[in-house]
Amino acid sequence: MRRRAHGYYEMEFLPLAAAGGAMPPGALTERYARLVEAQIHAAPPDWLWSHKRWKLKKSLYQNR
Repeated sequence: MRRRAHGYYEMEFLPLAAAGGAMPPGALTERYARLVEAQIHAAPPDWLWSHKRWKLKKSLYQNR
């Protein structure tokens, strides 16, 4: 996902593996990590914004 302008974003979906193809253990995770790493290097400020939203504040999950 890339930020184009304030309130405007562009998404691109890339296949990580061929359907039904056999892969060694960890290969899919490695491909995903490399793509995320490339995206972070291309636009570091976007990474912090996109991942911060998934963090819960301690008070939201502490009393469960």
